Amino acid sequence: MLCGIVLFFDVAVLLRVMLGSTTVATMTVAALALDMVKDLHWTQPQLALLVLAIGSGGMCMSHFNDPGFWVQSRYFDIDEGTMLRTWTPSITVAGTTSFLMVCALSLFIR
Repeated sequence: MLCGIVLFFDVAVLLRVMLGSTTVATMTVAALALDMVKDLHWTQPQLALLVLAIGSGGMCMSHFNDPGFWVQSRYFDIDEGTMLRTWTPSITVAGTTSFLMVCALSLFIR
């Protein structure tokens, strides 16, 4: 189960970096995950962890092609350089931390 969670987290991060949108990245990975895990007979808690891992991956690496990056920078009147030094690392830490929590929970949930 942990391999699947790591795989879909990584795919979500990759799509997030390439596409910019959290929504597009998570919905795309969720559709891929649905086809791949439907025959694995995962329990509901295991599927919930998968959803959380995909959402965590969708949070990581916010940068110039992310609409949220621009909304935050314009709303708070912050220049792009400062946003890249503050917003991008903080949102990546949040996504990575939540992913590590999902991995830890996956050791106890069957």
